[in-house]
Amino acid sequence: MTLKENLLQMGGFMRWAKPEGFVYGSLYEYFAMKGAPSPASKAAHSVRKEIWKEVASISPKIKQCFYNAQQLALFKKGYVYFEGFVTTDIGFPIHHGWCVTDSGILVDPTLRINHNKRFAMNNCVIGEPPAGWEYHGRWFPNSAIEKMWRETEEAGSLVDDWRNRWPLLKEA
Repeated sequence: MTLKENLLQMGGFMRWAKPEGFVYGSLYEYFAMKGAPSPASKAAHSVRKEIWKEVASISPKIKQCFYNAQQLALFKKGYVYFEGFVTTDIGFPIHHGWCVTDSGILVDPTLRINHNKRFAMNNCVIGEPPAGWEYHGRWFPNSAIEKMWRETEEAGSLVDDWRNRWPLLKEA
């Protein structure tokens, strides 16, 4: 089953509880319908090395995917913030944030290929993710990140915006 199929199935399970005024009954359904698979292109070693330097310069924090990816998009030229779901070798969809470069290279500053090892260039997803990993989501402009940071003084999911009663789940 693809990640999109999995999201549609999980969204279907939750659709019955969709609140009045909501177009989407869950984050799963939202990203299944509004998202797309992220690119999975290989990157040359020299390109990976340059991207790695930029990722390392933001000092990514463990379990802070939205913060790490939003920081990369806001403070490093050439990165676009994506939010959606990822499946890894863990086997189930994880709500997640990552970036894609202007040239279409996937960059995940948070997840480690080998979960037991430290943050290192050969343990970070830059370009093609490991076999069995899949990213599915949509991009957001820096203005949306900046607005959230101004309003809440913290990073977080742009879609799971409980403070404002999930406005994106209400939009067609």
